[in-house]
Amino acid sequence: GTPMWQLAQGREAMVRKEREAKEAQAGDVLNVESEAGGFRSVLWVSKMVGDKYEDAKVRGPRRKKRAEAIQDGLDLRSACRDAPKDMKLEAAQKRSVELLFTTWPPQELPRDDYVYQEEVEKPMRQRLARKPRGTGWQRVGDKEFFRHCSAPMAFDPVKGRYLKVDSVTNSYVDCDMPHDPIEYPLVVNTG
Repeated sequence: GTPMWQLAQGREAMVRKEREAKEAQAGDVLNVESEAGGFRSVLWVSKMVGDKYEDAKVRGPRRKKRAEAIQDGLDLRSACRDAPKDMKLEAAQKRSVELLFTTWPPQELPRDDYVYQEEVEKPMRQRLARKPRGTGWQRVGDKEFFRHCSAPMAFDPVKGRYLKVDSVTNSYVDCDMPHDPIEYPLVVNTG
């Protein structure tokens, strides 16, 4: 048979590979979204806390041109990646506030069709795509299943379907996607 020390080494290597695969799904992901006649960069910053992911969203200012939003996003990502491991979110948030007062000269802007997505982001993008939209969703244990904290609903990311609790059978049945909130800018004038 196989000696115990070889079995232990094989198990350690397997656990290390699983941990590395999970850690590859944490990091940062940049998106540029169309919003209210303009564009906005959104940087997802994620870190591992125990065996769970802690995701946070840092939004850049709304811009008229897509190229400005891309440049904002590249700047946010750079601030995040240049920061120490435990300060990445704070660095991106600080830079986001600074970007409110930044006007990009045309020569510093990338082309509108600039590809800002990077290969290193792919595992995290795939993980985020399997997450339900909106707030209040929590993963059930270590399963690929989400339950809403205040509504009797669940989300199955494998099949991409939303579920609600049937009051008669007390089991989950398919339902339509719940309200997906959209943020709108608000302008307030005081006289």
